[in-house]
Amino acid sequence: MSIEQSVQLNFLSRADGSAYYCLGNTSVVASVTGPTSGRVSARHHNKCNLEVQFCPCNGQPTIEERDVECIIGECIEEILASHLHPRATILLNIQELQSEHEHQLLTASLNGAVMALMDAGVQMQGLLAAVTCCYTHAGVVIVEPTALELQESKSSLVFVLESDTANVVACYQQGRLSVAEYTAVLNRAIEAAKEVFQFYRSEMLKRYSSHGCIDGQNEADYDYDPL
Repeated sequence: MSIEQSVQLNFLSRADGSAYYCLGNTSVVASVTGPTSGRVSARHHNKCNLEVQFCPCNGQPTIEERDVECIIGECIEEILASHLHPRATILLNIQELQSEHEHQLLTASLNGAVMALMDAGVQMQGLLAAVTCCYTHAGVVIVEPTALELQESKSSLVFVLESDTANVVACYQQGRLSVAEYTAVLNRAIEAAKEVFQFYRSEMLKRYSSHGCIDGQNEADYDYDPL
């Protein structure tokens, strides 16, 4: 089953890069400014500083939103070529528009942030894809489950995977699983991440080629395996 996702790149006119990303019933807007000058106290002599701000759809940010900021920031820092911009700052803002549940919101926010960074042309050493999975009591793995499916599951997990090696950058789990069950969920998440990476690629082709091709070559002419 393919993941239900869509994106509109360059969504905001005053940002260096932006993405309006939808995943199932969850949608976010991610925007990137920089590399630019930032606060003197936040500068690093050997790398750029990444500042992440997550804004909920209602009310002021709480501890939960600050936790999302930390998770996204730690994951994004794993792929940024931060050494290329010492003493600079990259500002990453994520605005929640609507969400199915907190796991899918984290997944959509991280994927939307990666696409906004690509739209801004920020140098990265790889790409990340976040995938939410749940393991039901019947032994079935569901990718990007609904809130009801998540509530009735045995365990739920959010995997963040890296494009080159399919290594797990981060995993956030609720509920207990055996080693065999966890392995089954991980394998399904890797397959789902391939869909996300292919989605990144096809959308960037559309972004930079109005006919879905570059230099007269069709997308099918490229032998590309994101994992």
